[in-house]
Amino acid sequence: RTLWIKPRPYLKEFLFAASKRYEISVLSMGVPQYIAKVMLGLDKIYPGISKLVPPERVMSSAYTIAKFRKGNKDLRMMYPFCRFSDRRNTVVIVDDSIDVWEGKENFRGLVFPISRYEGYEPSEIVQSKKSSLEKCLDHLNLVQEFFYKDALGDSDPDGNRVLSDEQLQGCRSVAVEKVWPKVYKLVAERSKQKSVSARTIKLADEGNE
Repeated sequence: RTLWIKPRPYLKEFLFAASKRYEISVLSMGVPQYIAKVMLGLDKIYPGISKLVPPERVMSSAYTIAKFRKGNKDLRMMYPFCRFSDRRNTVVIVDDSIDVWEGKENFRGLVFPISRYEGYEPSEIVQSKKSSLEKCLDHLNLVQEFFYKDALGDSDPDGNRVLSDEQLQGCRSVAVEKVWPKVYKLVAERSKQKSVSARTIKLADEGNE
């Protein structure tokens, strides 16, 4: 059966930019055969995607074992041998549905919600609008900066450097769930400043007429 794929806006840019700061994994509710075809199709459209998200980091939650609620997603499916704190403190989730992350271990606080894509979004019609993934990337960059600032006192560390055991322990002590409120607050403040600046410019233009 032929599978047609229409990538959502900014997907390529998002994946390549995010992969410089994060290790990307995919957990889908689709069956494994469907997910494999989608990933293969994306790699043909955007060569190199399979290197950013290798097969071993692509999983399906369609067939769940007894300890997971059917219809839900759980980080234990992807990181079964990680400590509870490591799952919660070092993972950021991007999804168009928050409710599926509820369960025994509630992961809602780790989710950045993006819009559900059903063939088009406003950014494809109004060019001045940012796509959902572009906004998401802005937030993810801030999350990393706040995370390392809280853990190491360094807001933008060199991603290639090797962290010491003490620094790694510092990273484990910072919960991403507690970083999100700081990010949302900063984004809201920047948005407010931008709106004020835009109104000021508009008033100045009207005064010159």
